[in-house]
Amino acid sequence: MSSKIVITGLGLISNKGLGLKNLTKVMKSLGQNSATQFKGYVPGFKPELFMPVKYISRTDRSNQLAIAAVKECLKSSQLKIENPNEVGLVVSNFACGVNFVEKQARILKEE
Repeated sequence: MSSKIVITGLGLISNKGLGLKNLTKVMKSLGQNSATQFKGYVPGFKPELFMPVKYISRTDRSNQLAIAAVKECLKSSQLKIENPNEVGLVVSNFACGVNFVEKQARILKEE
């Protein structure tokens, strides 16, 4: 049985902004400015644009960023999904929710 993999969309969030267009601009400027750095901070990110407000306090910042990236990926793919069992999505979350775990551990200790 032969399987084919097709990349139809890409969702990206970096300290340079949301979306592939922002990354493309940054990558083009790398050759001109060797001082360009990628950092963990994402200026101007508003999680309420990507998820219900009630879930913001229940999720870690890294997960909020991952959800935004997934939504960006699905938007850029322009797929009309007829059979969800034939679609896969790969998400990489570098920070892994460390801040959320630390906050919850502090709350547990105080209680």
